Amino acid sequence: MGSEVIASNPTATAVTVTTKRYTARVDTDMFLSGEVNYDALAALKPGMLNACRRKEDQIIIDALNAASISNTVAKNISGSNDNLNVAMIAESSYLLDESGVPDEGRTFVGSVKGKHHLTQESDVKTIDSNSVKTLVNGSIQSFYGFDFQFIGANGAEGGLPLATNDRTNFAYQQDAVGYAIGKDFLMLTDRLTTNVSDTIVVAFSSQAVVIDAKGVVKITTDES
Repeated sequence: MGSEVIASNPTATAVTVTTKRYTARVDTDMFLSGEVNYDALAALKPGMLNACRRKEDQIIIDALNAASISNTVAKNISGSNDNLNVAMIAESSYLLDESGVPDEGRTFVGSVKGKHHLTQESDVKTIDSNSVKTLVNGSIQSFYGFDFQFIGANGAEGGLPLATNDRTNFAYQQDAVGYAIGKDFLMLTDRLTTNVSDTIVVAFSSQAVVIDAKGVVKITTDES
């Protein structure tokens, strides 16, 4: 005689995202195209796309910062106020483990000042504990189960939040954060006779939202 299978019936909550529209425009003088050996339009296109990529990063950072996160790591977890160190990364990993967050797809977003400090730690820079030659490559691609992304000033976008000397960093699992694209990148070039110029316009619409706050850790570092 078989046993009845009990249904767990987990609850599910829909996540609503309202995308925002972003545009950027740069004009170039049509006279210069015939006066100098320089293709301004071709040179500007990569820069415009990079600006869009920086905006994408900032949209995700802003969503992480706006969310109510209970998993936090203090700047003095190693015993005194410090910039990014192994103890902070280890604690972030522990908090995600404690919440049952999957190991795959974990990302750590830190500041470039935090990267500079972290690369001086012996557990990071020595091959005895880290197979990646950090000082040879000049980067930390992965460590303690995280893929690392380091953000500078991020152009005019602002980068990671900074209050006096306290920098906010984030560790999260990719499924905990949603990034919705309403319209993918579109680049247009046109000639404006009224301005005697060629113009480039890029446009896209998107928004990010934290889906599961348990999959995100907020880390405070001291950059004094």
